Amino acid sequence: MKPLPPYGKQFLLGQPDLGPWVCTGSSAWEVAKTSSFPRMVMPDSADPADFRWPVEGEIVTVVECGIDAPESIRGLAHELIGRNGAEAVIALRSVGGLMTFVGADHE
Repeated sequence: MKPLPPYGKQFLLGQPDLGPWVCTGSSAWEVAKTSSFPRMVMPDSADPADFRWPVEGEIVTVVECGIDAPESIRGLAHELIGRNGAEAVIALRSVGGLMTFVGADHE
């Protein structure tokens, strides 16, 4: 069985009513460590398929954290929806504490 992503266990033990959140990018680890609720991390050096994402039937919020966040979240979204049963993925970008939506044309 594949392992949970970083902070996946904390998510499962945490506050599931907030739904699953996944942080990506250069500041992902810091954001996840200091968050007031559990956020999973997609490590820059890993493949999303390396993990068992606990997101079945959920709307997942993916937050790009840091200026050098991955240019595409398509692979992660495909893994979350296509292989792990997420209902949908919402992509946000965090810049200076402000969250903005990432457009559908974002690569």
